[in-house]
Amino acid sequence: LNNNKYKKISEVFDNKFEIPQHFPQDTDVFHISAVRGFYYVTGRYFAQIGKIEWAYKSYFLLSDLDSNHKTTEILGKEIVAYELHELKRTLAKHKK
Repeated sequence: LNNNKYKKISEVFDNKFEIPQHFPQDTDVFHISAVRGFYYVTGRYFAQIGKIEWAYKSYFLLSDLDSNHKTTEILGKEIVAYELHELKRTLAKHKK
């Protein structure tokens, strides 16, 4: 993600963007670091491809786990950057 290789994320995750999809069906407990890492990566991926609702879902999940964690903060900043970019684009269209 940091090297703009975000297009490979869907391939790496086999288009499965919920953590239970990567474990045996009877798995219902996940380590917090696995959940945090998974939804941090998928949230950033969704923000970068413009699926902002999905990015928000990841953000809120991370926020529920630990609102002060660095991953929550970084994803939140990426979402705000996306929203500001879209607002700027919308305003530019109306200006013309």
